[in-house]
Amino acid sequence: MQNFIPEFVEARSRSGEHSGSLKGTVLFVDVSGFTALTEYAFKMGDAGAEVMSRELTRVFDPMVESVHKAGGFIANFAGDAFTAVFPEGKSDGAAVASRAVGAAHEITAYFRQKATSKTRHGDFRFSVKCGLERGKIEWGTPATEDGKARTWYFRGKAIDGAADAEHEAAKGKIELGPEIKKTLEGYKAKGGEAVTPSRAAAPDKALLDSFFATEVVEAGERAELRHVVSCFLHFEGAKTHEQIEAVFRELVEQLRKHGGNLNKLLFGDKGFTALAFFGAPRATENAESNAVGFAQAFRSASLPKLGAIKCRIGIDAGLCYAGIVGGAARNEWSCIGDAVNTSARLMQAAERNASLVSARVKTPAEKNWEFTSRGTFEFKGKAQKEEAFEPKGKRGSMRGFVYRNPMLGRDKELAQLTAFVEPLFSSEPRFAGITRLLGEPGLGKTRLVAALRASLEEKGRPFHWLNLPCDGVHRSGWNAVSTWLRSFFLVTEGMPQPEKKAAIERRYAEYADDTRIPEYTRSELKRTMSFAADLVDCHWDDSPFAKLDDPKLRHENRIIAIKELVRALGHVAPVIIEIEDTHWLDASTAAWLTAMTRNVAKLPLAIVATSRFADDGSKPALEIAQDTSLQDVELQPITGDDFTQSMARALLGADVELDTEALRLVAGKAKGNPFFTEQLILHLNETGELVPAGTKEHTEIIKSGETAVRTRQRMKVKSTDTARLPGSLSSLVTARIDRLAPEVRETVKHASILGVRFLSRVLGELLKRSGAVTRSLDEILLETQREGVLVPADEAPASPDKK
Repeated sequence: MQNFIPEFVEARSRSGEHSGSLKGTVLFVDVSGFTALTEYAFKMGDAGAEVMSRELTRVFDPMVESVHKAGGFIANFAGDAFTAVFPEGKSDGAAVASRAVGAAHEITAYFRQKATSKTRHGDFRFSVKCGLERGKIEWGTPATEDGKARTWYFRGKAIDGAADAEHEAAKGKIELGPEIKKTLEGYKAKGGEAVTPSRAAAPDKALLDSFFATEVVEAGERAELRHVVSCFLHFEGAKTHEQIEAVFRELVEQLRKHGGNLNKLLFGDKGFTALAFFGAPRATENAESNAVGFAQAFRSASLPKLGAIKCRIGIDAGLCYAGIVGGAARNEWSCIGDAVNTSARLMQAAERNASLVSARVKTPAEKNWEFTSRGTFEFKGKAQKEEAFEPKGKRGSMRGFVYRNPMLGRDKELAQLTAFVEPLFSSEPRFAGITRLLGEPGLGKTRLVAALRASLEEKGRPFHWLNLPCDGVHRSGWNAVSTWLRSFFLVTEGMPQPEKKAAIERRYAEYADDTRIPEYTRSELKRTMSFAADLVDCHWDDSPFAKLDDPKLRHENRIIAIKELVRALGHVAPVIIEIEDTHWLDASTAAWLTAMTRNVAKLPLAIVATSRFADDGSKPALEIAQDTSLQDVELQPITGDDFTQSMARALLGADVELDTEALRLVAGKAKGNPFFTEQLILHLNETGELVPAGTKEHTEIIKSGETAVRTRQRMKVKSTDTARLPGSLSSLVTARIDRLAPEVRETVKHASILGVRFLSRVLGELLKRSGAVTRSLDEILLETQREGVLVPADEAPASPDKK
């Protein structure tokens, strides 16, 4: 039963009240012991979520019942703790306080009797401590302007005092604050006073939908273990309900833009805080990067609107329990895990108006964001110090690095792509149209496009390659085009405006006097430069963009600016535009794509797009000019023992052959996904799970009258238990990167932003600026080559821009 909303809040919402105050007693209860259970549950996989859910209910149910019997209600849950409020109303304050203390005694007595949970997985011991205080309590239900999102809060001296008292309490004990002590001095309970327990009826769905995201309501009582990015925020200076509501509205707006979910607002021992999750209850790709984007946007766009309010932000990521916390009569959906606790510690360590993230967030997010180390910190509950990082500007490039291992099983599709771009290099070049690669993650869409680019480079043909990566969260505002432009102009998000403008002007100057480009296009480049600059957040006074106020005309001129820039590039050398993940194509880039494919019949241009299928299995719509050729290539899983054996030989040596059990394990886990197959074989080999099955076999074969010896080494797996393997492709890749030496790992991370091919001197400059390594570049590059993860391209093909 989803009893997510306190009865008090439900009643005030139905009566149209939005804020107020009351007098009462507050009980703060903190349970310890869940850490050991959580760690064990994580080792159990999916079954661990059920164990966590069952134990949470067993522990919290009697506590919730004790609170309700005494006339109180649960204001909110915070991980393994909760705050209860006992309103006085017209009742005697001492009587209410006495009942609250009685509830606390019931709770501590329960733990003395049933502190140990005996399960088939082992015994887990819990303990509790309580703090109480009496006084004024302020409450509110802030909402967005459209009323579609709302939450609640309780704050005041009684709330803070109860949390302070709990901190002073020993395990299994109850501590009273000064006001409640004074109230209860000499008080003797009067018998026969009626107490109305809180009811357990769940609110209707309409009310739930107004307070919680649809995904939370639809999650029901489902419990699961999932990768979650936890974001804790602390606010200073919000003194009124109106200020709290303003903070709430900004949180909701920025979280909507970045794919996050606001879990709750809290007041207590940490002051005014907010907790948000990325990746739960709905999984999202690039959750770490999205969380950093949210933090940066909140600081740069939201805080200026909030006046004197200051903010600290902490972000961590990891496996968490995601599900119901509480008892049957009152519960909430939330996440519990070390990532939530650590994000709170990072928040407390951050400076005002700054963010700190863990290495677990930095590593996957640094393909999109730059970070600066802020040193190591000792956090409560952590055996080792944690290094923390502050996010800086957004990177301009999001390309991967060289594929060292061969692409297998896609020869037919590569031939199709090669034939598709051939018209660009003919004696009479023309627009080739669009080829779209469709398939699920890991089937080789990006790998196939990279193979096309590599084959063209090997032929020595000059061409421009434009990479436009779409994003599952930022699906508006020219995101894909802006990402390419930052790389093209060599600018970053945090670059000062004068430097950014100078970089853009240098790029445009390369084409200003190029006679290969028609005069009309060159004049349009000059006229529309400020509109392209706007897409990388570069502005200056008296520019054509600044002088034009009409939003529609600005949008149309942005489209013209990018189309003419591509047209100019096409007159210098053929242009191939790679648009990644077009199922996430943002609206403005889609409008440009339609215009880009119109009236370009003689332009040497080809567009290669990648996409997944829609949830219903259909092909996502792609808006292009009516006469544009669109060719869809659907990638299918590659199954069969021959493919798996070929992959093993390509990765481990020509004489290697997997035995039957190893083949079954790899095929069963990868299910025909080529990238998963590759990474799984490498993982098994690197971790020592793949071992020789006996000695090498030597067989004589006669070929063309000559005798040769064929050597074969069968390989087997130590254990066929699939539970020992990483559960997903992303966790498998992360595990492989984490095994690299620290400086090699840092080098690979920095290389990941430079492209499929890159100059070693550019990589060296990046590493020098970051201070991430101390050894010479040549020494590190040799080690990356030995590890088989990076192949530097010391000699890049000449730029087609230069005459």
